Amino acid sequence: MEREIVMGGIGGQGVQLATKILATALNRENRSVMHFAAFGGTMRGGNVECTVVTGTEALAAPPIIPSAWMVISMHPNTVPLVAAKARPGGLFVVNTTLITEPTELEGVNVVEIPASWIAGELDNTQGGAMVLLGAICQATGLVSVEQLVEGLKELTPPYRQKTIPRNTQAFEAGDAFAREHLANFQHQAWALAAA
Repeated sequence: MEREIVMGGIGGQGVQLATKILATALNRENRSVMHFAAFGGTMRGGNVECTVVTGTEALAAPPIIPSAWMVISMHPNTVPLVAAKARPGGLFVVNTTLITEPTELEGVNVVEIPASWIAGELDNTQGGAMVLLGAICQATGLVSVEQLVEGLKELTPPYRQKTIPRNTQAFEAGDAFAREHLANFQHQAWALAAA
């Protein structure tokens, strides 16, 4: 079984780091994983789209994919880009702090998470992607928040170690949001694989 996750945002939102952490965490849970990132023409503020393909067996899909099980948009600029890849029956996860226009896609389940607002409440304005990742991983069972934290520790270079507690707190805040607001979530990542 394979799962494809596409995350879009703008430079500076932590999309690339979040998807690298996700890939590392999935690998730590013995999933096969591929990661691919594409960037716009500017360092900060340009569009960023990252893809993670993961599975319970060797992967068949390349990391550049036409459709995905889950697409995530952190910023309004990327809604049209990632929404076009949402597979019917899949998930479209939106950061409702910045994406205020309602989004409806035929046959796609929209999940609303105020990720940037939650991160702001933690005084971690750049932690929105981590909050969202913690929430959606908890809701879907894609990977444990504990493994996200371990992936964060593994990828954080020595000169950035002081950011680990803040990003861990962001994962935990997303996890808490999901436990409160997405407790009966019906879209489990690996339900068929366990059956």
